[in-house]
Amino acid sequence: METATTIVLKKIEASDFKEGENELKKDGKTYVLLSDGRIAEVREGKGSDVEKAQMESGGNQSKYMSAMMAATVKISDRATNMYELADLNMKDYMRIQVVFAELNF
Repeated sequence: METATTIVLKKIEASDFKEGENELKKDGKTYVLLSDGRIAEVREGKGSDVEKAQMESGGNQSKYMSAMMAATVKISDRATNMYELADLNMKDYMRIQVVFAELNF
């Protein structure tokens, strides 16, 4: 008789980041600590993310990268969109953008 094994991954919290650092790589994912204490999870994109970004940006090239980035980001375990990212302060937006670029380009 086989037994099933359940793996429970610990949720990433602000206390998991080293003092003065805002980026954490764990379990094949990259996390960014935002200035308000929330945590953004950034993952490597897929072709479906590119297609989603094309639809969401409506052909507007100035919004395409933001839409593509949003397709690969969760904030506080919740999917985000390009408008929510645009509302972040610049420091947080740029931190997420750097991680997104490192993972996808």
